[in-house]
Parts: sequence; structure tokens; C-alpha cells
Amino acid sequence: RTFTNPCANDALPVEQKRKQVLYVGRLTYADKRIDRLVKVWSMVESKMPDWEFLIVGEGEYESALREQVRSLGLKRVRFCGYTSDVRPYYRDASILMLSSTIEGWGMVLCEAQSSEVACIAFDSSAGIREILAPSGVNGVLVQPFYLKSYARELEQLMANDELRSRIARGGKQSVQRFSVESVGAHWVKFLESI
Repeated sequence: RTFTNPCANDALPVEQKRKQVLYVGRLTYADKRIDRLVKVWSMVESKMPDWEFLIVGEGEYESALREQVRSLGLKRVRFCGYTSDVRPYYRDASILMLSSTIEGWGMVLCEAQSSEVACIAFDSSAGIREILAPSGVNGVLVQPFYLKSYARELEQLMANDELRSRIARGGKQSVQRFSVESVGAHWVKFLESI
């Protein structure tokens, strides 16, 4: 079995999620490639006028991303900056997007799932696959790095409340595999065996 990071399930209850798509993480180019998400958002923004895209985080790539948003004429992208407490964003958001080229273990996916946020990511690493598979049940996996496919899947998630809700519930149930208790028991068993 893979050794994973535990994910505390401390979701804040909400009655109604907002029409928000979220990115949480470092704003870096080499690994995170948020520019892909901005391009994907540019394909759906005009079709989904009630939705907004929130970018939570900071990093050396922020000014280039702001310029990309400006040059594409995007109106509903909000840069939220760094925060030490992302729970309010997870509580409110409906969808979390990830676009990493490389990703060891996407903790943001687990954190979002524990708050019943439907997750969509490129199927670019074993860690992402383990968290979100099977696609369409615990999250949505998109073939790397097909932006039009990603935009189609994102638009479907945004437009279909029942699908989005089902995937969010599936993710919340699935993420229990990575609870502190479950991961801790796995480590204890491993350490006792050596």
C-alpha cells in the first residue's frame, strides 16, 4: 500500500455552495502551471456567467498570471493572495481545479474533498490518480494536458448540479481512506513489522 499524508476531515457544514471554481496552491510555473487553468477558464467564462474563478496562493508567477488574465479579457478571475486558513474557501467553493505537470501527493485535493468540493485535475501522477479515481465518482481525471477536454469536463461539472453534487459526495466518502486514524494505523503496523 502507498504511504499517504493524512487528511483531517474538519469540513464546515454549508447549506449552499457558491458558484465558485477554486485553485489553491503556489503560483509557480515549472510544476503547478496555473496558466493552463486560466486558458481553460477563458473557454468557459462566457458560457457560465454566474460563476467565478478564485486563485488562492502566492508565488513568483503571479504577475505573469495577472497579465494573462488581463490579455484574455477575463472578468471573473479573483486573485485572493496567501492565507494560512483555506477552510472558508473550501467551505464556499463548488469545484477545485488542479493543473500540475508534476504532483507528489495533492493535499489540496484531499482537503477539498473533505469539504465536499468536486475536484478536477489532469491525470498526471499516481498520487492524483489515487485520490480522484475512479474518474466521475470521486473526482474528474482529464488526460494530460488536453485543455479543450479539461474545459469540456469543467463546463459539465459547472452546468450539472446533480453530477457535481454526486462527485462531491463521492470524494468526501473516498477521502476517509486518508483520515489521520487510517493513515496512522497503517504507519503503526509498518513500524511494528520492522
